[in-house]
Amino acid sequence: MEGQQLLEKSRGSQPGLDQRLELHQTLETLLVFDVPNEARGLKALIEEGPPITLLLLPDDREVFSL
Repeated sequence: MEGQQLLEKSRGSQPGLDQRLELHQTLETLLVFDVPNEARGLKALIEEGPPITLLLLPDDREVFSL
């Protein structure tokens, strides 16, 4: 949370991932994850929720992964 606040001080407020989008709209945002220095092998997975994902992708397919 502290990292995100520092980012937004320098780059401005960032839209949240929970923004509702209309057809053909896109969303671009910057996210900061505050993790301990000793953390290794971390992964972030962000998926769109049903029902649209059920139509577009198989259940085991990641939409976005870091």
